[in-house]
Amino acid sequence: EGFEADGGGEGAEDEKEMEEDEEEEEEGETTEGDESESESESGAESDANFRHCRGAHTTALVLSTFLRTVAREWPGLDRHRLDKFYTLVRLVLRECYQYLRSRGWPAGLVTLFNEVIYDDALQGSSDGARLHLVDVALDEIARASAGLRDHAPAHGEEDADGGDDDASGLPPPREVDTGVFLLLLEPYLYAAQTDPSAPLHRRVV
Repeated sequence: EGFEADGGGEGAEDEKEMEEDEEEEEEGETTEGDESESESESGAESDANFRHCRGAHTTALVLSTFLRTVAREWPGLDRHRLDKFYTLVRLVLRECYQYLRSRGWPAGLVTLFNEVIYDDALQGSSDGARLHLVDVALDEIARASAGLRDHAPAHGEEDADGGDDDASGLPPPREVDTGVFLLLLEPYLYAAQTDPSAPLHRRVV
């Protein structure tokens, strides 16, 4: 009887300990969940302020994929949603020129992006997409040259007029000079020279 009584007492104690362990585990899971949520939120914030630091060829590949997709899907777009896609094309082109500015407008990179823009957007695409690209290109080149942007500078960056590029090892951004400006216009001028589309000629000129 004593054994049974002792065993019952130990069983009650074990159940109590198990309940306490379960409560501790639940608290731990809640804490871990809060930490993971805070980490994801901080990750999202850092992504929002992520600066241009990808490799040039990777960036050009992303631009090429985007332009090819737009050219392929443009004829089937809902005309009531065209404004959204016009804005999307403008913003992608804006980031392209901002990236070139952040690298100091080197001729090799400008030529690489020019080839992508001509091959994947201006050559043989539907008039709607490429005419819009021609319409916004000059504005976005001027915007990038002036250092204008829609977001606050990321950590380590100075304001719109340039400044140092922190620890990235990149040259400080600079305005477009005459040589770079003419180089940036090459794909549009070449398209006007070689393409038989009269609307394209008028837009470029």
